[in-house]
Amino acid sequence: MSTTARRSRGSVLFVVGALLAAVVSGLMIARIATRDPSAAAIEQAEARYLPGFHFGAASSDQEKIDATIRRMLTAMQAGDVATVRTLSCGEFAQAFAGPEPQIGDAMRQAYTAVSFAVAAVENIRVYGDDARADAIEIATQRDTGKKNRSVEQFVLQRHGYGWQVCDSH
Repeated sequence: MSTTARRSRGSVLFVVGALLAAVVSGLMIARIATRDPSAAAIEQAEARYLPGFHFGAASSDQEKIDATIRRMLTAMQAGDVATVRTLSCGEFAQAFAGPEPQIGDAMRQAYTAVSFAVAAVENIRVYGDDARADAIEIATQRDTGKKNRSVEQFVLQRHGYGWQVCDSH
């Protein structure tokens, strides 16, 4: 077999392998969706098999932004650095650029005394590929059970595959 034929065969095998991986991911999501067709189940499957990609369950920009913010805050509490990096951009992303074990430990440590729950994502404003939204968060002191309500504003940007958090305050 000539060198050119081997290269062509290798290229074909690579393309077939990539397509097969995409089909398998899609089938896994579809299988989960047929067992539990709720939007939450589909979103969980997408988050597991295609982290950072938003399509399917959330159809509008508002729904996608809401899902991105909730997924970001959940990942931060869990110390899930890979998901936080996937969902962040710009200077905000630079805060998570260090070694994964240290960043994850620091995130988990920050949430040892307080747990957060997102009560709502409101005031979602989309300006082309930029957006702002307010997350209404309930912070619960783990030792006393005291609850505090706060509002955190998120700045997001749309990238080819979905929304990413670029800043929060």
